[in-house]
Amino acid sequence: MTNEQYIEAIEKRHSRRAYKPKHLSQEIKDVIKQMVDVVNESADLDFLFIDDATPFFKIFSGKFSMIVIAGPDSQKAREDCGYYGEGIVLQCVYH
Repeated sequence: MTNEQYIEAIEKRHSRRAYKPKHLSQEIKDVIKQMVDVVNESADLDFLFIDDATPFFKIFSGKFSMIVIAGPDSQKAREDCGYYGEGIVLQCVYH
């Protein structure tokens, strides 16, 4: 993403507790998977994209996806998870 695209995504981003009943297209899923792979390679983290996360959260209705953000138990890994996790959030908002 360009700096302009990041700024556009930052301006659009807001926290949401009610989710839209809209499924992700395969194209968007592929973009998210690529982002997760890049983070795992470059930052030595263990992010994971789960296409159907409904079995893990019975309180939500409908099918939804999620990204598990994980890494070693260290301060650097926590900081990296936050940094790279927010980068993925902004890319998701943009797409």
